[in-house]
Amino acid sequence: MSPHPQPLFETFDRFHELNFLHLNGELPAVRNFLQGCTDELQAVEGYRAVRGFLKSYAGNEATFNSYRTHIERLLLWSLLVAGKPLVELRRRDAEAFMEFCLNPPADWIGLVVKSRFLRVGGRKKLDTDTYTVNLQWRPFSHTVAKRERKIAEEAVAALPSRPYRMSQGSVAQVFAVCGSFFQHAIDEGLTEVNPFRAVKQKSIYKQRNTLDDAPYRDMKDLQADLRHNSLSTTQNTYYNTLDEQRAHSVKSLPVRR
Repeated sequence: MSPHPQPLFETFDRFHELNFLHLNGELPAVRNFLQGCTDELQAVEGYRAVRGFLKSYAGNEATFNSYRTHIERLLLWSLLVAGKPLVELRRRDAEAFMEFCLNPPADWIGLVVKSRFLRVGGRKKLDTDTYTVNLQWRPFSHTVAKRERKIAEEAVAALPSRPYRMSQGSVAQVFAVCGSFFQHAIDEGLTEVNPFRAVKQKSIYKQRNTLDDAPYRDMKDLQADLRHNSLSTTQNTYYNTLDEQRAHSVKSLPVRR
């Protein structure tokens, strides 16, 4: 198994083409990664659990993309960092994962969002085309504004380097998505505990190494704002550029009442 993270789940459209009874529809690169893990990690079982969870939210592309981002990170972290089966994670593991998300290592962070897989084929897309892992893809990413990229290109200079910081809204999404996954796993009889619901002081993660340039709003408020305002307005108020491409998916996240 490669020690480096790679994408495990495909785009919204290709996800619907999978055979959810088997793994024969997955890309060879995904199957090889899972089968390269040791038996103790139960990688295939964890992958199937996540795939079933994502299938429950595959009716809306924005929701699917947001949920895929967070739960794929958790699956990769459990296999590559924690060295534990996904459904055997407990409260301390959830806390360790949150710490990891706040300060991911450099080789887990990309400068810009990259395609997950690269098509190998001619100019015209065919069913016979194959796909390979995009080696530039990373689970976390810095999104650089177009103006900054343009200035760097014109000056033939490197893009400005800045530390990764997760927005407070994204911290809330991690808890919401990962908590929902474990509730799904409980309902499916895969585990008996929800480690993310067991974390008592969730607010401390929203206050540490996060972007707090605007007052934190809870998920219910964010959903209401996103329903009544344009994305261009709300993303600048509550999200930094790291999360721009996922900001609009907040409106689909479940709200605890």
